[in-house]
Amino acid sequence: MRDQLLLSEAMEDADHFIEKLVHTQRSWSVTFTPDEINAIVALLCPDAEFSWDPDARAKHTREQLASLCDAQIKSLTSLLSNRRVIVRGGAGTGKTFLGLKWARSARNEGDRVLLTCYNDPLSSSLQDQFGIALDDTITIGSFYDVALSLEGMPELEIPSLSPKEMGEWWDTVATGHILHNWDKVGEYFDTIIIDEAQDFSPAWIAMLETLLDPDGRRRMLLLADEGQGIYSRGFVFPQSDDGWVQVELASNFRNARPIAQVLRRGLGGAPSPLYSPEGLGVHFHPATDIDNVAAVVEAELERIIEDELRDPARIGIVTIHGNDRDELRRRLELVAWEDRGDGAVVCETFRRAKGLEFDTVILVAPKAQDAAEVTPLYIGVSRAVSELVVVGSPEVADRLGID
Repeated sequence: MRDQLLLSEAMEDADHFIEKLVHTQRSWSVTFTPDEINAIVALLCPDAEFSWDPDARAKHTREQLASLCDAQIKSLTSLLSNRRVIVRGGAGTGKTFLGLKWARSARNEGDRVLLTCYNDPLSSSLQDQFGIALDDTITIGSFYDVALSLEGMPELEIPSLSPKEMGEWWDTVATGHILHNWDKVGEYFDTIIIDEAQDFSPAWIAMLETLLDPDGRRRMLLLADEGQGIYSRGFVFPQSDDGWVQVELASNFRNARPIAQVLRRGLGGAPSPLYSPEGLGVHFHPATDIDNVAAVVEAELERIIEDELRDPARIGIVTIHGNDRDELRRRLELVAWEDRGDGAVVCETFRRAKGLEFDTVILVAPKAQDAAEVTPLYIGVSRAVSELVVVGSPEVADRLGID
């Protein structure tokens, strides 16, 4: 009850007290309206100007989670003193946050740094999050993009094919080209960081290790989550006996508490910390065919964007199946990650969404058998920071433990 009292010491920092008062509303029996919050502000600070920010709760959730994550990750920066480190942890435990922090620290120490992952959307997100202008001391990109652009690697023309054909082309032609010409590469790094390392084959990791400069610090850092392993490339966690320092991250700092509870209860995710924020909740809408799915998704987008005036860029629609993604893009004018911006809403499959995060995720899983797809559900749910909307079969709702 003390949080609800206007004590004299609270008036020393009125802004902080107002924010704290508003965000303790979940323990009360009523919810503040904008007019009531205006009245509180007028009482505590009559000269204040108050404007309603529709994204404020989601922003507050992100800020709280980032603060909790930073407190844990700070203690792990010293791991850079080791030559080989493997960090394992569930979705949202701060692996990517740690990788970025390591990359900045190594670059500031004068290292030539390579930060890589498997999929293109995540590599693009890493570049956006790095926060420092990229130059010749830092390389950030997906494995294929990096490998094909290394000094000495012969140029390979990338064809324009269907998504399925492109997948086969990357797995065969591109991979063969890289393997055949790897000994021609003449570019080296002092520190190499691999995010989502479970997506890499042992051969790829061994190849990247050859890029460590023999005269440099030769540091390799792997970040991995076996729960998000969706490619059968033979990755195994390195062992301490082979000189790897082992670290495990145990708490979920990406997802608001209700979302983290869904992950923990139904999919084996990491627990949320004690003071994790509540966010905007978890919702379920039944839909088992594409017509119903499209109607529900359209209504949810109208609620979020038109009624609540929230930023479309902070919304992500994640599908289990590629055909659902394609149909939703066609019907609702949704876009791929690469085409984001200008008020567009991103729609991707769980494979391409892996490593990304959004304030609100609309997860589309309309088939009864989707309930048995643990890894896709795990990836899809864990992309949501503040709000999760599941559009799908009753079996999926039962699996996730939501109504």
